[in-house]
Amino acid sequence: MKKTSIVFFGNSIFSVAILDALVNAGFDISAVITSTDEPQGRGHILTSPPTALYAKDHKLSLIQKKITTKDDIPKCDLGIIASYGHIIPNDILNIPTHGTLNVHPSLLPLYRGPTPIQTTLANGDTETGITIMLTDSEVDHGPIIAQEKLAIDDSDDARTLEDKLAHVSANLLTRIIPGWTGGTVQAHKQNHNDATFTKMLTKESGHIDWTKPANEIINHIRAYKIWPTSWSMLNGKIFKIINATLTDIQRSAESKPGTLIAQDKQLYAAAQDFLIHLKTIQPSGSKPMAGSAFLSGLRENTANLKLL
Repeated sequence: MKKTSIVFFGNSIFSVAILDALVNAGFDISAVITSTDEPQGRGHILTSPPTALYAKDHKLSLIQKKITTKDDIPKCDLGIIASYGHIIPNDILNIPTHGTLNVHPSLLPLYRGPTPIQTTLANGDTETGITIMLTDSEVDHGPIIAQEKLAIDDSDDARTLEDKLAHVSANLLTRIIPGWTGGTVQAHKQNHNDATFTKMLTKESGHIDWTKPANEIINHIRAYKIWPTSWSMLNGKIFKIINATLTDIQRSAESKPGTLIAQDKQLYAAAQDFLIHLKTIQPSGSKPMAGSAFLSGLRENTANLKLL
């Protein structure tokens, strides 16, 4: 029996989990399409996307071009998009015999766009999921082929939730492909009236507003764990919050929102209503450290310190 041939479009760690599942399930990966290598970090070291590294390690045909054209794409049974991050023109989407499927980490039509995982965490949702859809010319607009729900744990952040959703996606996709290519699985239109949209993140997206309720700030920290991270300004320098937990300690009247507080050798910050325990922080120019370690190195009382 002929294997289903697939052209895969993806870049991130999320993409890798799905591509790996397709490889292990025995599908024929005709080509992997990724972004070109880009300078990364302070050293501006030229770095390949995770999916490109996977393709090289597994000796898969890899296409890395700034502009991919239809002439680059081999004829195939199916296209798969997972965290690719680029608009794919119709002349490429229509090359696969059975169309091009998109794996999107939300329950469409909820949270279309580039940041569904971050948005669902920032909003404090308790449930999310995966949608596999037939790609059309509009962003996350095409008919739905399959969906699967996933509960969000209080301990989840962008990194853990992305990992869980990637594995749910991989399992769902490998299950439905035979039915889709065989004609036994059908797609149904989205209710476009219910669509909501997410936005691209910027560095400023990570800035914490300490006048907000503590639970909203915790959700903010969870949402932006990978990038741009959550941060404030302390004495004119960036002060990152890597890990934090909600407490039931109410903010006192004399502690204005953003005030740093030392209590039982632990570091806290005052939100609108409650204190937040700052478990792991990263002052400008330093490596991540425990809040308690930051306290032990202070030469001044925390009463004089406020996050802005």
